[in-house]
Amino acid sequence: MCSAKLLDVQLSIKKLAMNRPPHNSMPLAALPPAERTRALARYRMLQPCVEHAVPLTQVAHQQGVPLRTAERWLARYHRNGLAGLAHRRRRDRGQRRCIPSELTAVIEGLALRKPPPTVVTGCEFCNCL
Repeated sequence: MCSAKLLDVQLSIKKLAMNRPPHNSMPLAALPPAERTRALARYRMLQPCVEHAVPLTQVAHQQGVPLRTAERWLARYHRNGLAGLAHRRRRDRGQRRCIPSELTAVIEGLALRKPPPTVVTGCEFCNCL
């Protein structure tokens, strides 16, 4: 009898958590149509896991999606709702993402050394920068 009450409490907590409004949620209607379609397609992939408690590993395998990707989508869904499943733009979009030429020269110089530098040498060098 005690386990039945515990199960009821756990189910109640799960229902409350699922009905809770998502954090920082953007309305799905605010997304462009292509992103809305993508978010809904991702949700359809996750739907058995979300609504019917099918293991995520099984859902990911059936859909041909890497498990880590499915885990990220599920976390984003729990955090931001359906809008969280839309494509997110990079925060550094439009900015240069390259290593300065001076650092490239240092890295290449260390890599081409004969014999190759040890970890201690590399750490000592990094502390000098």
